[in-house]
Amino acid sequence: METRQAYLSDPQHRIRFVYTPKHCSWLNSIEVWFSILTKHVLNRGNFTSREDLRQKIQRYVVYYNQYLAKVWKWSVVKTKDVRALIDKVMRIEGV
Repeated sequence: METRQAYLSDPQHRIRFVYTPKHCSWLNSIEVWFSILTKHVLNRGNFTSREDLRQKIQRYVVYYNQYLAKVWKWSVVKTKDVRALIDKVMRIEGV
């Protein structure tokens, strides 16, 4: 019998399994970026072709990187830090 890894990494399968780290909150940042792109370009856009859409997205990416993007300081939040934050919010809210 094949190993699980060999089975899952077989390129002949229709579905490809990819390991996602358990600390994958970086996906939240990506979701935020696509939300911004959708609001600023896609929802307001009038596109005459796929090429027009591609060009407008690329122009927005250049604009965003030049004027709006900020450095993202990445850190892993530990459970005790989350608990302290929840406690602080509870104190502020008077709960």
